[in-house]
Amino acid sequence: HDIGKLKNLRLLEIYDNNLSGKIPFGFGNLTNLVQFDASNNHLEGDLSEIKSLKNLQSLQLFQNRFSGEIPQELGDFKYLTQLSLYDNKLTGFLPQKLGSWIGMEYIDVSDNLLSGPIPPDMCKNNQITDIALLNNSFTGSIPENYANCTALVRFRLTKNSLSGVVPKGIWGLPNLELFDLGRNQFEGSIASDIGKAKSLAQLFLSDNQFSGELPLEISEASSLVSIQLSSNRVSGHIPVTIGKLKILTSLTLNNNNLSGNLPDSIGSCVSLTEVNLAENSISGVVPISIGSLLTLNSLNLSSNEFSGEIPSSLSSLKLSLLDLSNNQFFGSIPDSLAISAFKDGFMGNPGLCSQILKNFQPCSVESSGSRRTSSRSKCLRLILGISSSTMC
Repeated sequence: HDIGKLKNLRLLEIYDNNLSGKIPFGFGNLTNLVQFDASNNHLEGDLSEIKSLKNLQSLQLFQNRFSGEIPQELGDFKYLTQLSLYDNKLTGFLPQKLGSWIGMEYIDVSDNLLSGPIPPDMCKNNQITDIALLNNSFTGSIPENYANCTALVRFRLTKNSLSGVVPKGIWGLPNLELFDLGRNQFEGSIASDIGKAKSLAQLFLSDNQFSGELPLEISEASSLVSIQLSSNRVSGHIPVTIGKLKILTSLTLNNNNLSGNLPDSIGSCVSLTEVNLAENSISGVVPISIGSLLTLNSLNLSSNEFSGEIPSSLSSLKLSLLDLSNNQFFGSIPDSLAISAFKDGFMGNPGLCSQILKNFQPCSVESSGSRRTSSRSKCLRLILGISSSTMC
């Protein structure tokens, strides 16, 4: 309790210990405190003693057991630039004035029980680089002026109850590397501005209500490493320009309303390790070029409308997962893919046959030669028949 007598104290770092208990009464007397870091301890109780520390620039209390509401007075801290309170049990609303003064550099209040709207002014001075509000119960929409967050590098809002349309300018923020909006209720389409996001590496939008088509401009975001867009309402075709994404490793578009063909240009995405297009309405043949994706280890095309033969080029891949089930494939399953680990991945294609897998009809001479070969044979017999009649 005597710590409150150290009225000239400016820096207090007590992080990474086994401290327990509450912030002591009288702590609020440390009005000259500029930095306070008590992170990674076992501290508990509320933060009421913090509300008088108006000279704070950095407040780090993450990974503790603090509860109660964040003092609204923090919104009046004119010098506060760094706020990290993640992994506690805090409730209530974030102070709506946060960032209204000198401007925040980063805020992380993830993994709490916070609710209410996102503060509108955290980008006021275009200094903030990291906004992490994930795993709470925030509601409302993303403020329009967040499109001015030109210094923003990481924007993480996953696992909340946010909704509405994402402001158009946010898609094209020039320094944004991580954009995570997963598990919310966002709607609208991905804006063509995404082509301006030259630093964007990770795009996580799964489990929302996004609709519309994938813009061609997404292929201009050349730093993309991962596109996670599963469980939305996205429609239209996969852009034919997808092959421009040379360092893309993960493409997850399952459970949408995509249609059309899988473009041959996907074979130019030479860094792909995972492709999941399950539960769409994609049709046509699987492009042979997919066999050139030598780093690919997971391919899920199940529950679509693919047809034709399974490309033998898939045999050159070192796949740990292959799921082509519930499509319209026909012909022989390539012997090198006819292993028990992949057996279920061929189910739901009545036209498939195999000399190796027991659950499939054995291939006849005609089917093992493929329907295309069969058609050519019939054509040849017809030509020979015509020639014979002519000679007679």
